[in-house]
Amino acid sequence: MKIKVTPTDQEMLLATCNGLPPVEEWDRTETIKQGQHFIAVHQHFQDLKKALAAYFSGEANPIGKDDVKRKRLIEGEVAYYLGVYDLFWFGWSEIEAEVSQNYPRSWFPSSPGEALTTILELDCEAMLSAARGNQVNVRESKTLLSGSLPDPAMFHGLENKRALRTIEYADSVRSRNESGSFLNFCQLAIQKRLRGNPTLRSKLKAFKCLQSKRFDRFRKLAHRIKGA
Repeated sequence: MKIKVTPTDQEMLLATCNGLPPVEEWDRTETIKQGQHFIAVHQHFQDLKKALAAYFSGEANPIGKDDVKRKRLIEGEVAYYLGVYDLFWFGWSEIEAEVSQNYPRSWFPSSPGEALTTILELDCEAMLSAARGNQVNVRESKTLLSGSLPDPAMFHGLENKRALRTIEYADSVRSRNESGSFLNFCQLAIQKRLRGNPTLRSKLKAFKCLQSKRFDRFRKLAHRIKGA
């Protein structure tokens, strides 16, 4: 069944994909490998934008006609993100109820479409951070995660380059955790309020299936990429 996305949310999602990764992330690349990784992530979100645009207009997927693996990857991503939107749309009042009990309303996105753009942005940061992990002191970064991060302005010169990378890495790990925590918060909010709502229960079950498939898909992809 085709998932309906409002015209406003369609424009928001396409614009978000088109702007990922943010151009300022290119300025943070320091090696050829990091540059190649940035370009690959950029291409991934461009493919996602084109595939979503085709889906919204009722056209066939234009991505990867001569590359079956790329085509299947993007189709899986479209199904996953639309599944997130579908779950948020049906469970939005339940999510808002949980937010009102725990956080200021201004902290949280104002619509299912805006919430999905948050997921996209956090996922992009997680993909980019994969290229930085082997250039930092991971043990130090774990210590940093337990408290507040120091101000990068405190570190100067080449001798502190490793420290700066460590702080950036710890910050990127937090971003990855934020992506999972944000989505998990929404799922738990819905799960707490499923009683008497079989439609929402079926939506949550369908999404968990999509989530499991996505994990397997990227795990297999990682095994084919050296250093992933």
